[in-house]
Amino acid sequence: MFVPQREVVRLVQYLFALSAKRFGMRIHEALWMSNHFHVLMTDVDGRLPDFMHYLDMLLARSLNAIRGTSGTVFEKEYGLTAETDEQKIFEHAVYILANPCAADLVRRSRQWPGFSTLRMKYGEVRRYERPKIGLWKSLVGQAERRRKQRREPKRAQKRGKPSRLPEFAELTLERPPIFSHMSDSELRSEILRRLDEHEIELIGERRKTGHDVAGVAQVLAQPWYLAPEKPRDLFGLKPTVAGKDKQARIAALQRRREFEEAYDRTRVAFLGGDRDALWPFGTWLMRVRFGLPCVAPP
Repeated sequence: MFVPQREVVRLVQYLFALSAKRFGMRIHEALWMSNHFHVLMTDVDGRLPDFMHYLDMLLARSLNAIRGTSGTVFEKEYGLTAETDEQKIFEHAVYILANPCAADLVRRSRQWPGFSTLRMKYGEVRRYERPKIGLWKSLVGQAERRRKQRREPKRAQKRGKPSRLPEFAELTLERPPIFSHMSDSELRSEILRRLDEHEIELIGERRKTGHDVAGVAQVLAQPWYLAPEKPRDLFGLKPTVAGKDKQARIAALQRRREFEEAYDRTRVAFLGGDRDALWPFGTWLMRVRFGLPCVAPP
């Protein structure tokens, strides 16, 4: 669905920047593949479900609009992994940028035609214009609209509708909260240096096996309606935390378990008639949709 053709990349970069700004996400790294995307970010205000719903909704509607289709774009819920230490955050940033190379699509990350934060510096702000195709187009006066309708074919007249979204959206790349002894430029350089090493390692592995990358031309030639041929593991483990420090991982998993146990106890009490039961901190659905009380943040 995300084959990185120019119009798709324009949609992605605008909607991603718009959504991140709207919900206060601090973006540390991001990259869109042909059928999924990766983001490393800090959820400042605890609004991740809102952010993902808004982004996925606009992406799905926009892609359907430019292709004249309808129906589901995202097959399942997003995967969320909480990082427990600085080294793992660093590795995750490299992993995101190296994704097209690890998938044998291009030799170097800079060759990937899809949306990526690879070429951004920490603190840099990119400004993206609202696309004028698909779901939205610019507001025009009645007289100008009639003139355009006489000139344009019927298919073009049906593209989009007036939008209330801003004409431009800005995206700021922020350094992840790691390695405070490094400056912004030093940390960015270290991530790109490790990325370069990883790309060379992958090139060496492909030489040994006799495999090659698909290349940009083949990537762009993919029909958007195809699905990956490689079967997915539907019943394997689904990691929720990641880190080098075993004790930190165990502590994070223990906090998650304690939350789930507290949630289950509150749910039993609520269904038993206790409408004043306090849901544990971190509860989303019951608080947002039904306005039920929750324990204050620690």
